[in-house]
Amino acid sequence: MLLCPEWMGHCLFYEAMLEPLLTVRDRYLAKGGIMIPAQVSLHVGLVVDEDVLEDLLFLADRPYGLDFSNIAQVPFQQSDLVALGPDSMLQSIADLGTLDMHTISKTTAPRVFTSTLIPSETTEIYALCGWFSAQLSPGVEFGTGPNDIPTHWDQILFPLPEPFAVSPSRELTITLSPQTEQVGKEQFWCWSYFRRGKQLNC
Repeated sequence: MLLCPEWMGHCLFYEAMLEPLLTVRDRYLAKGGIMIPAQVSLHVGLVVDEDVLEDLLFLADRPYGLDFSNIAQVPFQQSDLVALGPDSMLQSIADLGTLDMHTISKTTAPRVFTSTLIPSETTEIYALCGWFSAQLSPGVEFGTGPNDIPTHWDQILFPLPEPFAVSPSRELTITLSPQTEQVGKEQFWCWSYFRRGKQLNC
């Protein structure tokens, strides 16, 4: 038996389809059946493109002469769908984890993904960017990140409340938590980074 639903959302977890998929798999997949994709992985990179910050500051810049100061910080508290190119990112990538679609269960599915990376250069970052990759079968895979062929999945931007200086001398720990509940079209996430005793929660 071959089970091949297209369940992956933006950054894998958008649309909250993992748990329904596992219910279908456990009910209908025969012994020895094939899951496509066989594995999925989550990744996060560091955004260095200052144009991203300018977009986030739109309400703070009094557009059309109107005062939006009461809600000017809202864009920094929301994830957003983006299509970034390789030049918008540092080369350093945090691989947050891989799910084996044959063995993952509702009880073992991670609620929090954490990884560390060493920035490839000294610079300022303005956001985190998340995406996924998938192994369809041995030797057959694709990705949805800035360095991959564009797909309809794009990437998800996780803003930082202010620019943050990074350097190769300081390791970063990045945490990403997709919420399992979704309200309408809204997908809720939590994201943070930690560096030598300092943690920032977004």
